Amino acid sequence: MVWIARAALRVKARDVPGAIRDLSKAAELRPERGMAFARRANLRRQTGDPKGALQDYDRAIECRRRAIWFDARGALRREMGDVGGALLDAIEATKSRPEIAAFWANRGNAEGQLGRDDKAELSFSKALELDPELALAYYGRGYTRFRAGNFQGAVADLDQCLKRRQQLEAHGLRGLALAKLGQRAKAKEALQAFLTNAPQGHPMRADAERALGGLGN
Repeated sequence: MVWIARAALRVKARDVPGAIRDLSKAAELRPERGMAFARRANLRRQTGDPKGALQDYDRAIECRRRAIWFDARGALRREMGDVGGALLDAIEATKSRPEIAAFWANRGNAEGQLGRDDKAELSFSKALELDPELALAYYGRGYTRFRAGNFQGAVADLDQCLKRRQQLEAHGLRGLALAKLGQRAKAKEALQAFLTNAPQGHPMRADAERALGGLGN
């Protein structure tokens, strides 16, 4: 549809309000097609309108139950604090397209937030089976293993994450795990790397400072 095509051009030109107007016109003309709602949802999410985005994802999914839309709505629900709803959407996404690694990683994130660590680890492992280069799945599984007390497994996963993507939280969590393992020199190096770059108020900062202080000189 021409309105959707023009919206895409507006996005490239960084005219997001214009793109939203074009997608609104497309949705008005062909409300039975979910694409305009889904694309408008993506833009509303990016521009800080989560409620509007959620309504659009709902409309898109009413039109067509596409896995990618379930995944996107699930990620939005998790951001909005509806982790139970996020997990339901993630399950739908993985049922529909079980070959997509990122869908399993998002499912693992929701399961982990709900305290279902065993299931979360399985979901992250499935994601890595499908895509061994998926850094966010290594981080997610490393975090899950850390919470379960498997510090050696956590370090192994976080090492793999950092080989693929320099992630601040991965340095911090790796340092905490190394401290638990008694590997003082490596723990200090990782924790100092984290604290050098972590802003004040970072949720992991206090734990990192305590761990570093406990390692001594």
